[in-house]
Amino acid sequence: MSAPAALVVSRLLYPEVEKSKFMDTGSLALTSGTNRNIVESAAAGASMSI
Repeated sequence: MSAPAALVVSRLLYPEVEKSKFMDTGSLALTSGTNRNIVESAAAGASMSI
């Protein structure tokens, strides 16, 4: 069974009962970075995750 199908089935069996914290877009503020290209962004993200 594929992963997306498993997520759909799990949502059907165990639906969310509380309000999702991602419904309000105010809490999803993105910061602008100083990276100039995708390679630089990937390297910065990899070093931040370590």
